Amino acid sequence: MVRPAAAMTIVCILVGASPALAQTTQPATRPSPGQQWKLDNSAGIKALDAGLLDEADRHFHAAMEDAAGFAPLDARRALTVCNLGVVLARRHRMAEALALYQQAMNDYEQTLPENDFRKAIALDNIADASLALGRAADAEAAAERALKIYQAMTSPADVRLMVALERLGNVRSIRGEYEQARPLFREALQIDEENHQQQSVGYAGLIDELALTYFNQRDYKDAQPLLEQALPIAEKNAPKFPQTHLRTLALLGSVYEYQGRFSDAQTVLAQAIEIDQKKFPHDPSLANLMSLQAVAVAVGGDYEQAESLYKQAIALRESLHLKRDPELIAALSGYATLLHQMGRPDDAKAIEQRLAAITGKSTTRPTTQPAMTPTTRPAPTTRHSLSPYGAPA
Repeated sequence: MVRPAAAMTIVCILVGASPALAQTTQPATRPSPGQQWKLDNSAGIKALDAGLLDEADRHFHAAMEDAAGFAPLDARRALTVCNLGVVLARRHRMAEALALYQQAMNDYEQTLPENDFRKAIALDNIADASLALGRAADAEAAAERALKIYQAMTSPADVRLMVALERLGNVRSIRGEYEQARPLFREALQIDEENHQQQSVGYAGLIDELALTYFNQRDYKDAQPLLEQALPIAEKNAPKFPQTHLRTLALLGSVYEYQGRFSDAQTVLAQAIEIDQKKFPHDPSLANLMSLQAVAVAVGGDYEQAESLYKQAIALRESLHLKRDPELIAALSGYATLLHQMGRPDDAKAIEQRLAAITGKSTTRPTTQPAMTPTTRPAPTTRHSLSPYGAPA
């Protein structure tokens, strides 16, 4: 069982319809507006599943026209509005998507009981869009309310409850509420275990999320065994899900480096860099891995390789043309430190001047702290989702 990331849009639930509706031929007699709405909405969901956003948009707009004669607060209209929001979200138009989710939720509030899956899914999407827009407090409120609905309506081992727990855990982790996030991740892991998913990529991803709460508090001792537990699971699933494998390696390599285990860090980070270069050659986080590896290599005495890694990292980050890029600042700082260690003060001064031009501050000699901030978040894991019809796919 494979799960898409918790932080994603979920197609809004369609009650009383079957996926096969989208494939049926038109009946001999003209369908009623309600029947036509089911056909158009189902066809839109099918197009979304296939990644055909233009086609999905056409079908959902047709469904809105079908719903024109429905009662003003008919829940089917709100559901279609919600699905139009999903199309916008998948086009990364999050502000517009959020407005539609909120419109749908306002209608649901007037027509549906509190414990209804349609409300829960709208709240899920509100949480995800809010988080993408940097509105973490709004995301947390929506995710908390959605979780209460799932708790009231599902069994303790239901995958929908697990995804809701993970979503709220992610939001709280992003807000720095690590102590509050951990019980949610642990409960989600327990549901995976009850469903015998201990070898799934989703299970590895959940362990990563739990480890990250310790990592971000610089508690590397507790993060390490979790990541070592996740690594063989992520490696097993690597052919299909290399991103999860990459993120586990990157986190574990970072933990080893912060613990001063530079030889172990070098081995793990070398694997991560190889995967990133092969699978994600344009991934800007590759620079972060190179900066980390440069520290480990330099501690081992190979200054030439460390310098090469820093130069590659700096070039990659500079190509992004970001203002006050923290990854570029970290790479330049680490490179200046290396040049001092190599006995090249003039070259180090030139790098420090570049650093000062970015930060607006004169620099002192940098430290040998690894070039990665503890709050750096890894790539999202792949999770299971609700199907468009409200049941686990």
